[in-house]
Amino acid sequence: MAEDSIRKALADKQSEVDNQGKQVRAMKADKASKSEIDGAIEALNALKLEKASIEKDLQPTLCSGEGSGNKEAFRQAVSNTLERRLFYIKSFNIYGGVAGLYDYGPPGCAVKSNVLAFWRQHFVLEENMLEVDCPCVTPEVVLKASGHVEKFTDILWPSKAADQQLNVFGFPPLVAPIKCTVFPLVQNHQYEDVAEEISKSLTAAGISHKIDITGTSIGKRYARTDELGVPFAITVDSTSSVTLRERDSKDQIRVDVKEAASVVKDVAEGVRSWADVWETFPHHSSASADE
Repeated sequence: MAEDSIRKALADKQSEVDNQGKQVRAMKADKASKSEIDGAIEALNALKLEKASIEKDLQPTLCSGEGSGNKEAFRQAVSNTLERRLFYIKSFNIYGGVAGLYDYGPPGCAVKSNVLAFWRQHFVLEENMLEVDCPCVTPEVVLKASGHVEKFTDILWPSKAADQQLNVFGFPPLVAPIKCTVFPLVQNHQYEDVAEEISKSLTAAGISHKIDITGTSIGKRYARTDELGVPFAITVDSTSSVTLRERDSKDQIRVDVKEAASVVKDVAEGVRSWADVWETFPHHSSASADE
């Protein structure tokens, strides 16, 4: 089967999975009977298995030499985005740069710090392993001897549904450089005051975030933060409650203004999953927000 056909089949199957997932959530919200919900979940799992099978068919095509020009263009686009958003740049770039050495910008520093913190929490504190600090530059002869030159391959490919192209860095919340963005739905002094209040609560909770009170459309602001890998977005459209959006699913819930910071802190630090809060809080639907 040609790559385009496989991609179309995968997009169609992903749509079926999404629709079935929404149906399961709707049944739970409507408190349907356990047997009905179990049947819907079983159907969802079957669709996910079919999707995984199609993905397996697609992988050999992606790993082959076909379309190498497109793959190189995609790799370059990802690299350009990382540099443009200042995740990293070549060291001594103004002098032409030095091969293999890079400087981290603010988002890159945050990702590195979060990964190290997560690593220490698991391996040093929970597994009681010993931490050592070794040179950051490894001689080529060592990498060849260990097999890292010839036997290791990193595979990179675009993820898209049909002809839709979304520039998103899918950082897990634990390592995302910025955990949350806060912005009023429209320019309004009351909404801006609420956004500032939530921002102060997030700062007090130790949650890295950005606040955006520009008049840019909500869809464009979502797109900008998705590109930076921000997992959650708080949109202020009321003085009493706000919407909380999850990047990957684009699902939204309504949360009381005073609870917003604590909910983001819990999901960003892994205390609760998005599925947990999705089951706990009222759902919010906004058809045009992500267009």
